[in-house]
Amino acid sequence: YGTTYMILSASRKGKMAAGLWGPWVHTDSPGWAGDYTVDYNFEANHWGLYANNRLDAAWPQYPPLVDYLPKATADARFYDCSGYHFPGHVAPMGEDATLTGEPWASMSIHSNGVLAALNMVQHYEYTQDKAFLRDVAFPFAVGVLQFYECWMQRRADGSWINTKDQSHECGGSNLT
Repeated sequence: YGTTYMILSASRKGKMAAGLWGPWVHTDSPGWAGDYTVDYNFEANHWGLYANNRLDAAWPQYPPLVDYLPKATADARFYDCSGYHFPGHVAPMGEDATLTGEPWASMSIHSNGVLAALNMVQHYEYTQDKAFLRDVAFPFAVGVLQFYECWMQRRADGSWINTKDQSHECGGSNLT
């Protein structure tokens, strides 16, 4: 219940999403700039809201991701791919929070958008909101998967391999 209470105290529909540390930042220089770390940290804050039927508190996570789509498209083009590529760090109002503003500069995790899309899928599953699915979740998921399909390599047996990525904060490469 503690996590649900904390996210409910920091998240309201129509308001800006809480950053990595929520509204409880007591410094001008919080770790990771208090941004939206989309390697799972930002998404994980909202996981319990769906099953707890606290969906209004999940809404603030979507605008910063949707607002980032023009840059996500440009980031994908950097890798000669279509679709959407998300770096490890984004900020409110579509801003980039990586250290250099380059798509490769943020943790070398290329599947961040997949986790963001999963929260949108959960939102649809719990609400059956067809307008949200049509206007937000489905186009977002298609764009994320377009990038990932380009990024991965198909093996001779038809399976896929991801040789240029790492799992969320776990390191490693040549993930299958």
